[in-house]
Amino acid sequence: MGRIKFTFYALLFLVFGCNFGYALSDNEMLLPPANDDCAGATPLTVNPTEICASGTTATFAQATASALGATCTAQNGADVWYEFTATSTAHTIALSNFSGTPQPIVIVLYEGDCTGLTMLSCSQNNVLNASGLNIGDTYKVKIYFNTTSPSLTNTFLVCVTTPPPPSNNNQTECLITTVNYDFELPNLTWSTYPTFVNHNVVQGWRTTASDQTMEFWQEPNYENVPAYSGDQFIELNANVVSGVYQDYDTPQPTVFTYGFAHRGRQGTDTCQLLAGPPGGTLTVVATVSTGNTAWSYNTGTYTVPAGQTVTRFMLQSVSSVGGASVGNFLDAISFTANNGIISPNPFYMDCGELVASLEAAGTGTWSAHNSNPSTVTFSDPTSNNVDVSGFSVQGSYYFDWTTEYCTSTIEVSYTGPYPLDPVVTDITYCQGQTAVPIDIPVDQPGYTMLYYLNGTPYSNPTPDTSVVGSVTYYVIQESDAGCQTPAYPLVVTVNPGQDPVTDFTLPAALCTSDGTVTPTTGTDFTTGGTFSAPVEVVIDPNTGEIDLFASTPGTYDITYSVEEDIANCLVAGSSTVSFTINAAPVLMPVTPLELCDDATNDGFAEFDLAPAIAEALNNQTGYTVTIHLSQTDAEANLNSQSQPLFTNIIAGGQPIYMRVVEDGTTTDCYTIEEIQLFVHPLPTIPSPITNYVQCDQTDPDANDGIEEF
Repeated sequence: MGRIKFTFYALLFLVFGCNFGYALSDNEMLLPPANDDCAGATPLTVNPTEICASGTTATFAQATASALGATCTAQNGADVWYEFTATSTAHTIALSNFSGTPQPIVIVLYEGDCTGLTMLSCSQNNVLNASGLNIGDTYKVKIYFNTTSPSLTNTFLVCVTTPPPPSNNNQTECLITTVNYDFELPNLTWSTYPTFVNHNVVQGWRTTASDQTMEFWQEPNYENVPAYSGDQFIELNANVVSGVYQDYDTPQPTVFTYGFAHRGRQGTDTCQLLAGPPGGTLTVVATVSTGNTAWSYNTGTYTVPAGQTVTRFMLQSVSSVGGASVGNFLDAISFTANNGIISPNPFYMDCGELVASLEAAGTGTWSAHNSNPSTVTFSDPTSNNVDVSGFSVQGSYYFDWTTEYCTSTIEVSYTGPYPLDPVVTDITYCQGQTAVPIDIPVDQPGYTMLYYLNGTPYSNPTPDTSVVGSVTYYVIQESDAGCQTPAYPLVVTVNPGQDPVTDFTLPAALCTSDGTVTPTTGTDFTTGGTFSAPVEVVIDPNTGEIDLFASTPGTYDITYSVEEDIANCLVAGSSTVSFTINAAPVLMPVTPLELCDDATNDGFAEFDLAPAIAEALNNQTGYTVTIHLSQTDAEANLNSQSQPLFTNIIAGGQPIYMRVVEDGTTTDCYTIEEIQLFVHPLPTIPSPITNYVQCDQTDPDANDGIEEF
């Protein structure tokens, strides 16, 4: 604002009748600010980072509406002009530190001079993200009040900052990001109670509330609700049920990724995320209900339909436990999209890599710069994922991905063919073993395999096996064009001789009737050795299995031996275990016991088993004999029966089993012999018996009573 002091006389006032706002004495006349029109645009400092270290205070006293420069709204109550020279392809113009009555403000960006301005973009949320700028060009900025009757006492800070490039070093003009996603602006004076702010002084966000009020909370606060991130968050319903939104330019189909933190205040509150064209129908993208004990973070994607050139994302209250003006806390709201190149930039092709696989987002076309070292081929110039091939000359190649509203460029560094990585296998020797020269085959004639040990080059080195330890050679394959692979380590290890593990165990004693037994080997047992035993023991030399039945009873030493194996770094070693084979009693076959039934003729009789036992023992002494009804009971030594007198329990006889154990042994070697018992029934005479009568007729004359029957 310019203040120029003039001295006038009353006569001059009467002649011209002009109202300049002065009295008869010395007076001050208020003139429009110097940057009231395009020609007087105030230069803005371009901050090299996102931090606004240097800004300019805007004043509107006596400002007027300019005729120059198109606007994006119908109303222009007054405007001021600025200009800046781009130092990057993207800059951010932001307004902050507002004073005076909150009013809707519009920022418009132009290219060209004041005689021919072309509007590039505009913003109605106090932040304009400018992209696609030419470094070194000067751009004009018009800031105006979007109202017919503005208050011109307002002031605010205008700042131009430089956003950093994405992590992959691609251009920022194809990126779409959320302004003030964390509600950290405006930077409010701390209060334990919420602060009600007109949305016209908020960066990025606007509300649908009729009173244009947004409710900001800070931490700590009287309800002890922490921010999800940062220090500030908002309550969706300030005084009335409402929504908050941001608009994004989407001149082509775009895939947005969204995320927002939500929390209830006095219970479980519900809000909806909607998307669609401003002024049109917004569709529900997501509905979220969250209690008041913790934040929920909700994510998803939204695809902009074709023809929706501007997309509005709005979070709107559905219900809240506390009523229309209470509930639905929000924080960390982000809507992001990338319609540019996603691949790392520069994109380095390894030696020998012939195809560059590049990726971009959005809908666009790939093209190559004419200055590239050689022509290339695109697998599909309109595909988001394209394979670029046909490189023939080493150097840097540049490719553009051009969408409807932005172009991003990637540098591809082609280094030429390179040999395959050498096939490196570590080598192990035993101390004193004869080594052979290292000779890894090359991939093609003319290639060379290079070996390095402690930085010294060698040609087919022969390792030294006299010293125990490891040395590392590094192997590089070099093509005939000098393209090298990375250095790959080849470790040569010389191991000392190791004692074999020969420990094994056997039961202290077993019976010949146990069949077979196999040694139990120790942990990390060294295989490949030999089991041995005296000739009386039948043993498998490889597995150590002993045939007990075929072996002679007695106590023997069983030995496992491993011979020296220098190739496997083994010294000779052995282990011996003492082992006893006890004989089971040798019994003679028993003649079946047979009895005639008594007068009852019921099939049961009392047998004297003593003869059968004596027959089986065959005069052997020192044995304990038990009688059992079944083979199973005999083997388990269960349910022994009375003896030597035994009455069969199955009519007609049955088998019983004699278990014989040698007295005084700890292994209880036993033999089981079967005894068959038979009870024969008594013969029966038919009753009654018919008398046999015959005449004395052999010698009738004698009549001696003697006749042949």
